[in-house]
Amino acid sequence: MCLAVPAKVISIEEHHGVVEMQGLRKNINFELVPEVKVGDYVIIHVGMALSVLNTKEADLILENFRELSQ
Repeated sequence: MCLAVPAKVISIEEHHGVVEMQGLRKNINFELVPEVKVGDYVIIHVGMALSVLNTKEADLILENFRELSQ
């Protein structure tokens, strides 16, 4: 089973960039989501962004994770 956590896009350069997820920054490949923009949230797996989430979806998921951790 894979647990996907939304990651916020911090920077993009061509098909690569940086996301931030729970305070950690990672280099990610954005080739599968060419529409992605800085400030978007993405779901990542094995270093690849798989899909772009709207902000409301990402906020809801992150809030649910915060509630579960308490």
